[in-house]
Formats: sequence, structure tokens, C-alpha cells
Amino acid sequence: MKLSTLIKGLDIVSFHGGDPEIKGISANSGQIREGYLFVAIEGEKNNGHRFIEEAIKRGAAAVVLEEDIPLRPDFPAVKVQNSRRTISKLAVRFYGQPSSKLNLIGITGTNGKTTVSYLIKNILENFGKRIGLLGTINYEIGDRVIPATNTTPDAAILNSYLQDMVKEDTNYAILEVSSHSICQHRIDGLDFNSGIFTNFGHDHLDYHHSLEDYFQTKRRFFQKLPPGSKAIINIDDPRSKEISRGIKAKIFDYAIEQEADVFIKPCSLLLSLVGVRFILSTPDGEFPIECSLIGRYNVYNILAAVCFCLNEGVPLEIITSCLKNFPGVPGRLQKVDCGQDFILFVDYAHTQEALKSVLTNLKSSMSDGKLITIFGCGGDRDRQKRAQMGRVSSGLSDMVILTSDNPRSEDPQAIIQDIAKGMEKDNYEIISDREEAIRRGIGFAKRGDIILIAGKGHEKYQIFRDTVVPFDDVEVARRIINSK
Repeated sequence: MKLSTLIKGLDIVSFHGGDPEIKGISANSGQIREGYLFVAIEGEKNNGHRFIEEAIKRGAAAVVLEEDIPLRPDFPAVKVQNSRRTISKLAVRFYGQPSSKLNLIGITGTNGKTTVSYLIKNILENFGKRIGLLGTINYEIGDRVIPATNTTPDAAILNSYLQDMVKEDTNYAILEVSSHSICQHRIDGLDFNSGIFTNFGHDHLDYHHSLEDYFQTKRRFFQKLPPGSKAIINIDDPRSKEISRGIKAKIFDYAIEQEADVFIKPCSLLLSLVGVRFILSTPDGEFPIECSLIGRYNVYNILAAVCFCLNEGVPLEIITSCLKNFPGVPGRLQKVDCGQDFILFVDYAHTQEALKSVLTNLKSSMSDGKLITIFGCGGDRDRQKRAQMGRVSSGLSDMVILTSDNPRSEDPQAIIQDIAKGMEKDNYEIISDREEAIRRGIGFAKRGDIILIAGKGHEKYQIFRDTVVPFDDVEVARRIINSK
């Protein structure tokens, strides 16, 4: 596509140079190839304008930029007011507006996005549909499975993946929508058919700076849903009325505590360490549901998926069968069973709400034994939640081992001390080395105890200041248990 065609009608400040054929788009100078358009974006940590020369050396045919950078007069350069907004428009146009050719589902909320996406994918595939998925764990397109780098990819990658899904004759594209992606305009210009709201809680204040700003970002996604689309809302969440207010989409709701389009028959919910059971009330009647997912919070995830799939015309017999046989989600209360006489779970819980939900559900399902929690908090992230997660773990666990998560540029011991400030009981130990912390927890466990390793879930690495090392909680726990 010619550069002039690509930028036609956009809010351009100035344009000079030639009119090259554009073969690709990227805001990452390291991904630039011959004939690509490089979009210079001022990010949180790096300013893309500093990498324009590198992009040109790699073969960039033109650049989009915000700043006055001296370039040779004949080199194609497009100056704009906002590079982030512009790259979304460029990507949608370059890749042929692929979202309009898919049934695009956006799932947002503080917790539950990944589990809801996997549930919906499983049900729709059993309904005979071809599904693409872009989320926290993987990007799944046809037979390709690509480990995720961001929950929601940047606009250029996102639209290129959606175009690939169209080429694969995909029916539904499931997209986990992070608050960062909304703020940074990564999803601008996408044609969403449905939006799902799971819940709202405390997270990402390192980026949003206030809980209200974080919430309004989530709300903005639903405000932009077009007429004719669907909004699937958890009305038990205290902020659900604000999410629903004034949106153009048709609302379908789900709940545990009250009647909704999809809800649980009162007194029918049974929670255990082998799964959940309840009677589902729908406009078509009441139906028994069984699923191996554990905990009340997963019941909400199940209801979100059921509410969506029913409104897509999936028969209840397919939905109930899929839920009964659902294999689970990597790193989401994933059981590690090596024949030991205690139970060990690995979970992604990295907010106080998520940790509280997991621990509350595990504790309520125990008849005896001790609950041992091993976790840390990520560096360069929301510091306010650290002490709160310490308070939650201390109050609900019999023993807590504080350790490293992904410390990034921060001192691991300083992060742990931030967590320890919230510990209200003297029931914890500090072992900075994550493998040694897991070894200590496993060595302490007796018959009937439960160990929860929280925070990293599906991740297969640990990020330090200057390096990334392989680390998989599931594999480490399995190796330690088998060595005993």
C-alpha cells in the first residue's frame, strides 16, 4: 500500500518526502524490515524518536513521528499530533480492517479474563466454530500458538494477528482487553461484537495513579461498544451499574447473589476441592452444572462464559458437557499432583482481591490441615497492593513464605519488606530465593495440608534487573516433590 493511501484522511501536521510502497508497520525499531513504516512513539520508559536512525538503517521506507527530528529532506516523514492514536488507524487500514470480518469478543476486568476466554473458546469449538485467542498466556491463531508478550498486543501486531485469523477462516476472535491497551489506544478502530465485564478491583496503580482513573478506563471500553453489540455484565460487582450506565450495547447480565439473565438457583451452590456444582437458572429453564474449576470466583467466570454462549445460540447441552469436561487453564489454580499426601496449587493471583478469593475458597473447602501460602509481588508495579496482599495472606493462611516474584529493577528484599508491613500475625518466613521458598513450603507440608504458590501462574521465567531466567512454578514444585 502506498504511504499516501495509508495516511489519507488522517490528522496530519506535515508530510514531506516521497510516496513509497509500505510493506509493514511497527513501533519497534528492532522489528523493522525493508519497506516498513516506523512509527515513533514516546513510551513510558523509552522514546521511539531516539530509534528513528536505527529503523532507517534496518530498511524503514518512511517514519511517522511527533517531534521535530532532523531528517534528510527527501526521506518520507509524516508528522502527527499523537503517534499512539495514529498507529491504530494505520494498522486497521493497512491490514484491511480485519476485526469487521470476525465476531470479536473483548473481555475486561481486574480478574478472570483468561479463564473466561478459555471457557468460551472450549465451548465455541465444541459448537463447531473456529476460534482465535489473544490473551495473557498465548496468542492462538489457527494451528499456531505464540507465547504472549502482553495481555493485549500493540495495535500493529494486534491487527496483523486478526488479519491472520481472517485468512484462517476464523469465526470468533477472543481478546483479553487490558486497561493499558485501552489507555494506549491499541484497540482503537476495532469492531467489537461483544464486551464482557468480569469484576473490578485494586490493580495497576503504578500506571493509572488512582483507582478511579483505572475504573474509568475500563468503563470507556463499554461506552465505545457500538449499537447492536452485546455487553455481558457481572451485576454482583458494586461498579456494574456505572459500567452499564448509558452504553449503546444490549446488556445481558449474570450473578450469584441476585436474579439476572443467567444466575444460580438459591442454595444450590456446592464448592469443594474437586470443583463446583450448582443449578443454573436461564430464560430457558433450570439446568444442573458441574465443573472441575475450584472456588466461588470461578463460578462467576463460568457464568460469564455461559451468559455469552447462550446469547450466541449455543445449546445448553453443549455448554453443560463442555463445563463438565473442561480441562482447566494453565497456572489458574493448577493442581500439581505427584502422588504426595498434601495438595499443591499454582495460581496467577497477583492482586489482593484475587489472592483473597483463592485463599478464602481453599480454606472453606478444608476440613483439617494447614494452608501454606508462598508468594511475592512484582517489581516496578503497583506498590500499594503489597502490604494489602501481606494482610490478606497473613489473615487467611496458617503459614506464609514471602519470596521473590519478578523483581525487575527493584531490590527483591525491599519488595518483600513492603509486603511484610501488612502481615498482621507472626506466621511468616522470608526466603528471597523462590525455589528455596517452594522447597521450604513443601518440606513443611504434612498430610491434608494445602500449599498455594501464587503470583506467577503460567509464567515460565523470572525477571531480574539485568536478566531473565527460566522459572516455572509448576515444574519446580514437581521436581522438588519427586526428589523427596
